[in-house]
Amino acid sequence: MDHRITNTLFCVHGLVHEHNLYVLNITNNTTYVLSAKLSKMSIYYSGTFTRSAGVISAIVKQLKLVNLKPVKKIQIQFDPFHPNAATARNFLFHISSPKVAETNLNCAIKTNIVCDRSEPEIRIDLLDSGSIKFLTNNLTVLEILQHINKHISSKVKDDPIDQEALSKIATKNTKKTKKTLKW
Repeated sequence: MDHRITNTLFCVHGLVHEHNLYVLNITNNTTYVLSAKLSKMSIYYSGTFTRSAGVISAIVKQLKLVNLKPVKKIQIQFDPFHPNAATARNFLFHISSPKVAETNLNCAIKTNIVCDRSEPEIRIDLLDSGSIKFLTNNLTVLEILQHINKHISSKVKDDPIDQEALSKIATKNTKKTKKTLKW
């Protein structure tokens, strides 16, 4: 049931090989290819084309994008004996990191620990009198951070003062380089 593959099909996948190749199985970006170069069949390539860096690196990537400037208050409420309270605790750990807190020093992070078997929830109060409520019962920390970046961090506007300061610094640097090149 093996199918012979031409070089053009392999160019689509990003692999180029000059010998006769046979595909054994293609499922979920996993390709097993045998080379018929020798009299014995040997495995030429197996595995995925790209590998994920993992959940932790995805969380770190999302944390770098978080900006709490439009946030007034973050309330995290959970019951420590609830089976899904780990998500709220992990979110509290990640959101209270110093780099995230530096984005808005006026943002208050409040933790409510209750003992009523209620679902864990995160409530984010915005400066423009709005609020967002996450029921974290079936969410992961990564999904929560992605929603925060989508709905909250996208509201951050660039400060015109900072843009002017950056443009002044850039013009000064170009003038210095021009002066040094004149001789």
